[in-house]
Amino acid sequence: MATPKRTAQGNFQIRIRKSGFQTVTGTFKTRAEAVDFGVDTLSEMKKGTHVELTKEAKSTTVGDLFLRRLEELPENEENHQQRIKLNSLYNSCKFMVRRLDQICMADFKAWRDARLAVVKPGTIVREIGTISGLFNHAINEWEVPLNKNPITGLAKPDGGDVERTRGWFDWEVEALLKATNFDPENKPTIKKDFAAWAIAVAVETAMRKGEMLKAMKQDYYPLEQRLFLRDNKNNHNRNVPLSKKAIALLDVLTEGLQPTDKIFPISSGHLQNSFADAKKAAGLTDKELILHGGRHEATTRVAAKVGHIFELMAFSGHRDPKSAKRYYHPTASQIANKLD
Repeated sequence: MATPKRTAQGNFQIRIRKSGFQTVTGTFKTRAEAVDFGVDTLSEMKKGTHVELTKEAKSTTVGDLFLRRLEELPENEENHQQRIKLNSLYNSCKFMVRRLDQICMADFKAWRDARLAVVKPGTIVREIGTISGLFNHAINEWEVPLNKNPITGLAKPDGGDVERTRGWFDWEVEALLKATNFDPENKPTIKKDFAAWAIAVAVETAMRKGEMLKAMKQDYYPLEQRLFLRDNKNNHNRNVPLSKKAIALLDVLTEGLQPTDKIFPISSGHLQNSFADAKKAAGLTDKELILHGGRHEATTRVAAKVGHIFELMAFSGHRDPKSAKRYYHPTASQIANKLD
């Protein structure tokens, strides 16, 4: 591989030449960045995944992609948290000024290591997910001239791949529902009453808060025992399998609604505040008891019933088996019983 050469300006320039490809040149602030770029480029050429970088790549920065995504996302309650994450990264990451033909793994390593001195590993893991999602969106939807998602392969910090929340104990669910005067036969009429229904539905379906709040009556197919979710967290449409109890709950919630009416006509903030009020009324003080715990609880319960991890993923909506595996722990006896 070519050796980086120092320029008159003090930077490091590297030229990659390979038969059948145009010469690729990159200029970087450090020798390590130049070497990483050279290794990645040659690897892509050998695998046949390298694409010729265009003028667009040489004039577009990573920050430009973040701004484009922010302009694309409507400023509403549904996108509020996502916009906060993108804005925070845009205003704090030094690699935002890097052009698409320059950005490389060294940029992300430097960012990750600097962040470790400021935040917990779990925060960095979630930020890596946000950055990776932005690049995937840019490549797939905008067709930006990138050979691949540049952050793919970045090692996550130790201690970051931990469960962020716990499930709910049965007695906690009962206490929350009692504190909110939950009545499964009567449709809620005021916003604060929807918190109880969100708790009950979450435990049955493993839906995320955002998924519940986006679902409309037209997405509900009781005869087929499914609820269709579009544009969820993973930018992937899916169908949520519904238990008989979940159908009974949704039948009440959707009664009298128009096709495009939301099943939960409240904002994310209102639901969070109502859940906090329910915890207080129930005398529950554990900080780890959060609304997302309903999804954890439902997934844990179903994991004990399904026969394969991919069935569990179809239920919960996890795209990565590694994420679903934390819920799926069949014993040797359970597997042995299926062998004969």
